[in-house]
Amino acid sequence: MAKLRFSLFKGKKFVSQYKNEFLIFIYRYSTAGVYKIAVNVSNLVSNMSKESTVTVIKVATFLIINAKSSADALSSGSFSSKSGDAFPFEFPVLFEVEQDGDPNRDVSFYFYFGDGSIFNATSTEVSGTHTYPSTGEYTVTVTLKHKFGELTNSTRITMKESVTGLKISDDAPTVVNEVTTFTVTWDTLGTDSFIEINFGDREKIHFGDGVNNVDSSSQNITFGHIYTDLNVFDIEVKGWNDVSSMRFTHRIVTVEEECRYPDPLILGVGPDPQRALNFTKGKENIVYARIVINCKASYETVFQWKVYLHTCDDSENKSTPIMINTDINKASLTIPPYSLPNGAICLEFQAKMRYVIDAIETYAYGYLNVLPGKLRAVILGGNVRTVSSQRPTTIDGSVSEDSDIKGGNFSGIQFYWFCRRLNESFPQGVEELPPVSLENSSLNSAVKGCEGSGPRMLNYSTSVWRISPGALTENEMYVVKLVIRKDVREAIFEQTIQVVQGVPPDVAIG
Repeated sequence: MAKLRFSLFKGKKFVSQYKNEFLIFIYRYSTAGVYKIAVNVSNLVSNMSKESTVTVIKVATFLIINAKSSADALSSGSFSSKSGDAFPFEFPVLFEVEQDGDPNRDVSFYFYFGDGSIFNATSTEVSGTHTYPSTGEYTVTVTLKHKFGELTNSTRITMKESVTGLKISDDAPTVVNEVTTFTVTWDTLGTDSFIEINFGDREKIHFGDGVNNVDSSSQNITFGHIYTDLNVFDIEVKGWNDVSSMRFTHRIVTVEEECRYPDPLILGVGPDPQRALNFTKGKENIVYARIVINCKASYETVFQWKVYLHTCDDSENKSTPIMINTDINKASLTIPPYSLPNGAICLEFQAKMRYVIDAIETYAYGYLNVLPGKLRAVILGGNVRTVSSQRPTTIDGSVSEDSDIKGGNFSGIQFYWFCRRLNESFPQGVEELPPVSLENSSLNSAVKGCEGSGPRMLNYSTSVWRISPGALTENEMYVVKLVIRKDVREAIFEQTIQVVQGVPPDVAIG
C-alpha cells in the first residue's frame, strides 16, 4: 500500500493511503494567489515526488457604479444607493467601478453608456468617461467579465442643460410710484430651471415654479415693478436647476423726476479686445467720449477715466489700474507720450449724475493694442561720407533710438557692427564667424574686407567707435553696417565711406 503526502501553501500537509490508481481531493484556499503543490508517493521499495502550480483568483461578488461630473462642485454620487442623479450635459461624466474581485487578473469591464456608445476598459483601468450628445435620461450598464463568468449592474442618470449667461437690464433710474420695466435674458435657460428676482424692497418674483412658467424657446422675460421710496436698491437675481446655479446683484436708483442713465461711448477705439485699435506710445494721444444725458433730477454730470492692462473685467481678477499723469476727470483723456506699456489696454469711462442719491452712473469701455515702437538705426554723417586716411574716423550710431522710450536711452538695445569693401558681400552666417578688430588690420591681405579677413562682423558693441589713422586703405570705399536689436525688433543702417589721401572737407550725403 502506497502513501501520498501533499504539501500545500504555508506548509500545510496531509497524508493519504490509497489502493486505487487515482485519488481526488478538494482543498479550499482562503486567499487569492499562486500556490505550489508538492506530491510525494512512496512505498517500502520506492519514492517519487511531483510539483505543480495552482493559481487561485477571487471572483467578484458585487459591482458598484459611481459617477461624477467634471464640472466643479456640481454633482457626484454613488449610484449603488442612489439612481437618477442629474449632471450638466455640457461636461463629461466619469464612471468609476468598485468591485471585490482580483484586479490583477484577466478581467475586462464593458461600459454601455445608454446612448449606443460602448467602452472597453482593462482590469487596471476601471473607469470610463463619456460626453452625452443631448439632455435626457440614460441607463448606464457596466459588465465585468472574467474566465469564470461575468457580473453586471446598471444605473440611471439624467443629463440636463445648465443655466448660463443670465443678465438683467432695466429702463431705470425710475421715478418713485411709477413702473420700472426689467428684462432678464440668458444664453441658455437650462432644463427645469427656476429664476428668482429679489427687488431689494422686500418684494420678490419667481419664474419656472409652476405659476410664472418660462417658454424654453424664448431668450428673455420682461416684467414690471413699482418702487415707493427714494433709495438705492440692490436687486438680487438667482437662476438655478439641478446641475447649475447663477447669482448676481444689480443696482437701481429711484428719483423724483424723470431721469435716464447717461449713455456714454468712447470714440475712436475698439469696442472689444478683438477689435482693439493699434496704438503707438511715442506721441501724445487724445481719446474722446460722447455722452447723451437726459436727467431732470440731476444738477451735474461728472466723469472719470481709468486705464487697465489687459482687461476691465469687474471680477476679483480685475487688472491693476495703470496710473498716468493726466487729468482723468474730463470728457476726453489725454495720454502723454511713453505712459502706456505694450500690450492690450482697456479704457474705462464713467459718467455719473450728481443727485441726492449719488448712484446714477454708467460705464463705457474701449480697447487699445499698444504695439512696440520701431527701432531706428542711424550713423552720423548719412549714407555716404568722405574721410581722410590721415585722420581718425569716428563711427557714431548714438542717435539711434527706440521709439518706445525717450531719445538717448539705449536700455535693452544691442549694437552690432559689420564692415566690407564696396564690391564685396557679407557671407551667409557672418555672425557665426569670430568678430575682428580694425586694430589688427592686414591691409595687403588678398582676402580684403575691412581688416584683411574678408567681410566680417566687428568686435565693437558700443554706439560709438573710432578708426585709427592709416587703418583704412586710401582710394578705397568701405561699407559700414549698423544693426540694432531689442526684444524681437531690429533696425539696420549702412554708411558708405570713401577714403582719400590728404585732408578733404567734410562731405556727407544723408
